[in-house]
Amino acid sequence: PSNRHVSIFSAPAFSMAPEVSPAGATTVSPMPDQETVVLVNTFCAQTVDMLNAVSSTCERKLVDLARRIHGVEGKLEMLEAKLASVPRDDNERDEREVQTPPQVI
Repeated sequence: PSNRHVSIFSAPAFSMAPEVSPAGATTVSPMPDQETVVLVNTFCAQTVDMLNAVSSTCERKLVDLARRIHGVEGKLEMLEAKLASVPRDDNERDEREVQTPPQVI
């Protein structure tokens, strides 16, 4: 979180109390332009901070997942090597050699 947040109450005071017109209709005076700009800028800054935090969290989790996948791939290669070293009878070996495509390294 950054310290660039501006208090929305630092602008000159204004009143949003309803005014009663001569015809009896209730109206609300518009918000001053400076106050609107402060509110919009604050909203944008807070939204950017939140999106940056979400992005950082997602990136950290993706890096962790990539590391875990890499570890599983290494373990799978070791298991495949161990399995390939297990002796089989001739019929199973012939079938395996026919069905297994060559590995690309």
